[in-house]
Amino acid sequence: MPPEHSDNQQQGPSRADLLRCIIAYADLFDDIDSNDRPEGDVRHRFLGLRAARARYVESRVLERGRAWEELQNELKSSTADLDDGDCLPRFEKAMVELDQALHWYSRVNEEDSKAAKAPVVDQYFMDSVFRYYMEQPGKGLRAPNGELRSLYGSTGHSVSPTLMASRGCDSDFIRDIITQNLMAPFHQRVFVPCQTYYRRILGRNAAQQSQGVSGATLDILVNTVECLIAVGCVAGAVILLYNLSSTKDRLIAATFLSFAFPFPVVFFSQEAMQTFSLTAMYATLPVDGSLLTLSRIWAVLIVFLTTANLSSKAD
Repeated sequence: MPPEHSDNQQQGPSRADLLRCIIAYADLFDDIDSNDRPEGDVRHRFLGLRAARARYVESRVLERGRAWEELQNELKSSTADLDDGDCLPRFEKAMVELDQALHWYSRVNEEDSKAAKAPVVDQYFMDSVFRYYMEQPGKGLRAPNGELRSLYGSTGHSVSPTLMASRGCDSDFIRDIITQNLMAPFHQRVFVPCQTYYRRILGRNAAQQSQGVSGATLDILVNTVECLIAVGCVAGAVILLYNLSSTKDRLIAATFLSFAFPFPVVFFSQEAMQTFSLTAMYATLPVDGSLLTLSRIWAVLIVFLTTANLSSKAD
């Protein structure tokens, strides 16, 4: 169990405190690993510290640059003897030191750029993974890194922009509705009662509860809902056109549906867009009536153009 208090919390946790916290949060690390959920691996960006380090490294590069300019000016002077055996070692030393400083500066810039562009922590994974384990009984007042838990906030609080995740989470309209509005009541009214009943049958501890549906299961659930919506759009368009007997009504409906049919793709994830495109391919199958076939071809073309445009923007 992590320690409740240290002798001086202002100085940070001791080495022993850190070791206790790492051992106590082994379940969090196992969850991230076994369930493939790096979206819940919360880390700090340290942008302020990185900026201070970058300024220091910049000064080292400028210092090496001035040293090289001084040596260069000295070698250019008419009094310099380039055949002197001391010139080449001095030149090589100055270039090696300059190269080391530039390499250091390049590495710092690359690391800082990656940290600044790192994905933000998704609210759902912050609450259902990281904060979930911190708020379990017996965890004490400290986070996995030994610092106070208040540094990361409580469940429901907004995620600080100073935090990042090891892997980003694709955010789309359907997924946000499921995770933010539907998952909590589903967990309390469906998942928990079923889990409790199942554990009672097996004679296990019914009071213990997991964090519910998440990880790969949540992704499958979201993709399934999106695919159902895609199939529903296709079915609705086909059924409507089949039940219109008038050529004029079919023309109006086909023109409208060719633009309305691909509209849901705006709210889909990248994975669902591919399934949506394959579903729309059904619209090109030959049927009775050239008007219906033409409307399907229009819809497919718009779907593929929209999908390709959104995919290029995402990349």
